[in-house]
Amino acid sequence: MLEYVLEQNSEKQTVNKYIENLHNYANFLSQPLNISMFVPAKLVDGVWVVFDEPKFKNTNDSCLFFLASEEYRQAKENVIFEGFELIESDEEFTTILNKTNKIKLHFDLKHKEIVFEISTQNGHLTKIESLIQFKLELNTNNKKVKELWKI
Repeated sequence: MLEYVLEQNSEKQTVNKYIENLHNYANFLSQPLNISMFVPAKLVDGVWVVFDEPKFKNTNDSCLFFLASEEYRQAKENVIFEGFELIESDEEFTTILNKTNKIKLHFDLKHKEIVFEISTQNGHLTKIESLIQFKLELNTNNKKVKELWKI
C-alpha cells in the first residue's frame, strides 16, 4: 500500500480526491480472495466453476461455442492476477499455479480457505492484501484494476 500512497501523493489532486483514492485502494485490498481473481471462474449455485477456454469443434456447435466463448470472456475479464493456470480440481479442492512466481494456491472449497505454497514456505491467505508480498502481475483489462490505476 505504501507505493500506492506515495504515487497518489505525487499527483496533483484535491485532498478529497486523494482521500477517496486511498479509501478505494484500502477497500480493494480488503476484498476476500476467491478463485475467479486468478483464473476464469463463475459462482453457480454457491459452487465455483472454473472455465477452460472453449474450443470450436464443428459447425453444429457454433451457437454453443459462441455462448461458451462469451461466458469465458466475461469470466476472464474478472481475473485480477495474471499468470495462473488450473492444475487440478475436484469436489473439495482446486489447485492453481503461477509458474513465473512459483506460487501454488489450493482452494479448499469445503472450508472456503486458501492455502499457498512457495518452495519451502506455506500458509493461509484471506484477502488481496495478503498477496502483496508476492508481487503478482495485475490484469490491466480488469475493471477494478483500471479504476484504481487510471489505466
